[in-house]
Amino acid sequence: MAVDIGLIVYLGLWYAGNYYYNIYNKLSSKAGGGTEFIFTLAWIQMAVGAVYSLFLWFAPEARSAPKASICKLRS
Repeated sequence: MAVDIGLIVYLGLWYAGNYYYNIYNKLSSKAGGGTEFIFTLAWIQMAVGAVYSLFLWFAPEARSAPKASICKLRS
C-alpha cells in the first residue's frame, strides 16, 4: 500500500488553515465586543462568502457553475 503524499500534504494544509481561521475568529470576536456578537460575525462571514461564490459563478470566464441533478444529489 503506497503512501499518498499529496493527500497528507493537503490534509496538513487544511488543518493548519483551520487552526489559523479559528484564531482569527477568536480575535475578531474579542475586537467586536466579546461574545455578544458571535452570531452576527458568523453571519457576516457566511454572507460575504456566499456573495463571493455567486460572483465567481456569474462573472464571465471566472468559473463555471456546478452541474447538479436530482440523480447526483440522491447518490
